[in-house]
Amino acid sequence: MSKETTKRLKDAHDTIGKHLREKKAAKKAVTPKELAALLSADMRFGAYEADYTELHDTGRSDPLGKAGTPKIRKDIIHAGMSPDHIAEHKKFSNTTGKVKQYMTKYYPSECDAPFEGFIRLSLPSDCPASSGDLGS
Repeated sequence: MSKETTKRLKDAHDTIGKHLREKKAAKKAVTPKELAALLSADMRFGAYEADYTELHDTGRSDPLGKAGTPKIRKDIIHAGMSPDHIAEHKKFSNTTGKVKQYMTKYYPSECDAPFEGFIRLSLPSDCPASSGDLGS
């Protein structure tokens, strides 16, 4: 995976985490749309509840078009099972027709947490595709 792309994805998750901590301290709610607005325009953002129900996906013409439907992906499952709650994957995107690098983070439930669930970020990959990149 591209180190530069990995760093951009990690920095974006750090930005989201900082925003969530600020909202928690202020005891204010946060919306997925608000979190997506923190990111660069070339980054795709997806938000999912802890039960994998889709909330928001900026990669769709209607970001709320599939809200309420489950979206079970291996990177989302891996993030939930990982000790650090982060999963990284590179795969072919059927939506864009390109190989993308994904970083998914699980934000666990905490007392007064402004958001609980998964945030899935992706960027086009700088690395060429391999046969292992074709899974979901």
